[in-house]
Amino acid sequence: MVPVNRIAVIQVEQGLEKERNTQLILKRQALEVVEGIDLAKEQEAKGQEAN
Repeated sequence: MVPVNRIAVIQVEQGLEKERNTQLILKRQALEVVEGIDLAKEQEAKGQEAN
């Protein structure tokens, strides 16, 4: 049988891993949003240059 404190440590480690994964996903999504905004600004600037 696994000691209770070892189970607690495993649960904490799993929680931290989930949190890191969530942070990576959120960072990636934020970058996609920022890059999307930058792309839109570039396209808008090109449109204004054409005028």
